[in-house]
Order: sequence, then structure tokens, then C-alpha cells
Amino acid sequence: MAMGRTSIMLLILTLCACLLPTAHPLVSEVKVLAVFKNSLQDPNNVLQSWDPTVPGLDNPCGWVGVQCNTQYKVQTVNLIYNKLSGQLVPELGLLSDLEYLLLYGNMITGTIPAELGNLKNLYQINLRQNKLSGKIPSSIANLPMLHSADFSNNGALCWEFQPAPPKFLGDYPLC
Repeated sequence: MAMGRTSIMLLILTLCACLLPTAHPLVSEVKVLAVFKNSLQDPNNVLQSWDPTVPGLDNPCGWVGVQCNTQYKVQTVNLIYNKLSGQLVPELGLLSDLEYLLLYGNMITGTIPAELGNLKNLYQINLRQNKLSGKIPSSIANLPMLHSADFSNNGALCWEFQPAPPKFLGDYPLC
């Protein structure tokens, strides 16, 4: 009889485990965007909607400056002319469906993460008119879908690769 109860308990536990919800694919994208938000100063509170702890804001597809594709994956981050300062974070390279990274006209400092070269669907990156410095990583040169990359009007940048206009914009020396 004890063996029968044990079998039934195992069956029930197995069924319960199968019914547990798995992590939603947006969870990782929410974490990436939270890391990015935490690296920024936002004097105009543009990013106040980027708070997954608020009911109804747990999905980044409804956040200011974020657009998603039909699979609810982040496709666009558009935060132009918002007086944002701070730094880009390597975690941005985890937004696998990102096509547009538009951050021009802010005051973002620091370097451009090489991990942006992981964004195989990236079509346009526009980081012009910030205060970026260091190397424009060669990993960006090999993005298969990239149509336009504008790094003009920044600080002391240099190219890790030979840029080919008009795809790559920014009058900087090779590193």
C-alpha cells in the first residue's frame, strides 16, 4: 500500500511540475532594459514607464521608446533627444531581435560595447551627438542586416575597422 501512495504522490508532483509556468521570453529583455535604465541618468523621467514592478508595465512593449515585433520581442529602442546621460551596457547585445538602436542627441558617455556586434538583426544604429569615446568595435562591421551606423559628433572615437560610407558615418581615425 505504501508503494501505491508513493507512486500516486510522484505522479501528482510530476503533473504539478509540468503545469508550472515557464519564464516568459520577455523576462530576459526586461532585465536587459532594466540594466540599461540603471546605467542612465534621466533628468526628464522619460524612462519612468520602464518599471516592471508596476502593474501593467511588466511588458516592455508598452514602455516609452520601446517597440516590439509580433512575437513581443524588443525590436526598437528609440530614445532620441532625451538628455539621457550615463553609459551603454554590454547587456544590450542580448536583445536578439533588436533592429533599431536610436540614442542620438543625448549625453551618453563611455565606450561602445563590442557585444552590440551580437545583434544579428540590427538594421540601424544611431549614436550620433553623444559623448562617446574609445573604439568603435569591429564586431559592428560584420552585422549582416546593418544598413546604417551613425557615430558622428561624439567625443574621441576611433574605428577598429575601415569604415565604408555611406553605411558608417563618423569622421574618426583608425585605432
